[in-house]
Amino acid sequence: MSTATTPSPFQKIYLEPENRVFAEIMSNGKIYQIPRFQRDYAWEQDQWDALWTDITDMINHRTQHFMGYLVFQTQDNKYFHVIDGQQRLTTVSLILLAGLNRLQNLAQQAEPEEAENNNNRIALYKKTYIDVIDPVSLRTLPKLVLNRHNKNHFRDISQSLDINVQRNLTKTNRKIIQGFSFFKEKFQTYTSGKQIAETINDIADGLLFTTITVTDDLNAYTVFETLNARGLHLSTPDLLKNDLLAKLAADLSYTEHDFDDFDEQWAAILQQLGETEFTAFLRSHTGMSQKIPNKAELYRILKSMINQPGKVFPYLTSLKQQAAVYAALQNRQDDFWKEPNGQYTEVRQHLQVFDLFKIKTPLSVLMAGYAHLSAADFIKLVKRIAVLTIRYNIICRKPAKEQELVYNKMANKLTNQQANLYDITQDLLTIYPEDKIFRHTFTEKTMPSRQSPKKILFLLRAIEGYLSGEQLPLTLTLEHILPYKPIDTWQADFGRDNYNNAIDRLGNMALLPKTKNMGQERFSEKQTILQTSPYHINRHIAEYPTWNIDNLQDHQQWLAAQATVVWRIND
Repeated sequence: MSTATTPSPFQKIYLEPENRVFAEIMSNGKIYQIPRFQRDYAWEQDQWDALWTDITDMINHRTQHFMGYLVFQTQDNKYFHVIDGQQRLTTVSLILLAGLNRLQNLAQQAEPEEAENNNNRIALYKKTYIDVIDPVSLRTLPKLVLNRHNKNHFRDISQSLDINVQRNLTKTNRKIIQGFSFFKEKFQTYTSGKQIAETINDIADGLLFTTITVTDDLNAYTVFETLNARGLHLSTPDLLKNDLLAKLAADLSYTEHDFDDFDEQWAAILQQLGETEFTAFLRSHTGMSQKIPNKAELYRILKSMINQPGKVFPYLTSLKQQAAVYAALQNRQDDFWKEPNGQYTEVRQHLQVFDLFKIKTPLSVLMAGYAHLSAADFIKLVKRIAVLTIRYNIICRKPAKEQELVYNKMANKLTNQQANLYDITQDLLTIYPEDKIFRHTFTEKTMPSRQSPKKILFLLRAIEGYLSGEQLPLTLTLEHILPYKPIDTWQADFGRDNYNNAIDRLGNMALLPKTKNMGQERFSEKQTILQTSPYHINRHIAEYPTWNIDNLQDHQQWLAAQATVVWRIND
């Protein structure tokens, strides 16, 4: 008799959601701490301008403005970690500080009675929204403590209500100064302390937040990720960085030096890639060793992969190493290919395909190939994938999904050291368009020459280079035999139904120096120029007595036969 297994109970998430205005959040004895690993202050003028516009509309219409969610984590109901919302809390605090700065300036200029009123207002607002007094030590502490990069700079502004001149400021601290200065400028039109006080009160009572307070880190970051993982605020790299730093912070053996080291390595990766490319890189890097995830599930998979503090730095080191390879694979002129000993120089000519046609699908397998193959075999791999790219992606335009699965399989084999170049080439051949299919598709190929002249030029130069065995000059341009907006005689040769479709056929293109534009001339006039050309493609066109759709088709079929040899995996 079998017995049913009772499932384990769900781990509960305890939340205390409330709708509270800024005044209710900050006018108490609580201290709000931005965890030291949270991202730096990052708002810029677009966000400051939008918020000030919202505040102005809120005051004019006397309707509260919803600022979104704040996620706090506390264990003693006195010290609160700001898990989500630090950018908004910091910015609203900067607005209040800018208002107090204006009050301070007015106090210095006013008559004694009004000066005293403004100083009293400053003391009241600082006590209410900026400072808190520790009842034991009687020390004045800031209510809002920013992360380790911003806290000292923000504290200085909070204490002096002005900017202290400093040199060599970091980018994030310059943004704090710029934000404070932006809002100072907004208060310059205020001429009385009463007017400023009314605005500060309106801001404190009108900006509405939904606060979610939890009691442990696990629940705090579960809520944080739910709010942000849909792309509302943070990108996958931001979420990942926060998660990795949170893991380090949970282990007391990691010191401030470790956090500085993390920042330096993360910054080095960003320098290699830039913000926009980071997510694509993370996906390709993951695909080197396991099933490549889609963007929606990428963060969840990474979080489960790096699930212990001890895995953070080895993972970071791998990212840093592979970021350089990833960037260089998309830039054939990168100095990366000069080292070591120039043995990778030849790879540049094959990388041009991926760069020109914006192909990123093979990056995982190419990164794995660089890590696990010899220089000679890596170059062969790049060449073979470049050939497949022309056949599969550019000419036959087959779906990339099946191709990505094959590349992923190849990358995993290389990373796990389960295959050599021969083995993964066999995988490559499973999606390799056969000669007959490639030749037929090339024969019919049309490419919009006004949008893609460099791509067409690349294909024709490669064919011409194969035929002549020589390096062609870089000054060559495309020349249409059947021109755009043809005159009536051209239309008569092609027929009105054919000439529009024929203009952008690959067979309608010749290679000429920039100085020899043939324009609208009749074919007999162009033929004379093409006959004396040093290039096989041009001379082949000149062999036709006339230029019509049949001869164009025949010439393109001839081009397709050459292309089949040029882009072929022979072994």
